[in-house]
Amino acid sequence: MKTADEIANGFAKKNGFNVIERVAEKDGWVYFHLNWKPRPKYTGNPNVIKISRSGRLIYINNLKEIFWALEQAREA
Repeated sequence: MKTADEIANGFAKKNGFNVIERVAEKDGWVYFHLNWKPRPKYTGNPNVIKISRSGRLIYINNLKEIFWALEQAREA
């Protein structure tokens, strides 16, 4: 079985992201912030995915959850 990091890297490459940052863990989910380098000026909301222990990947659309995850990285 692939690790969460391997799944995130595969998803990022498939979808054109080249910056993958592990930002948080909560209730068995690992959160990753995906971005581009160089970053386009207007890209909309941050791109965050979460991956469960079983390998299920969910693209986060809830702004509250997105900003919670990103805040965890800032606090670490």
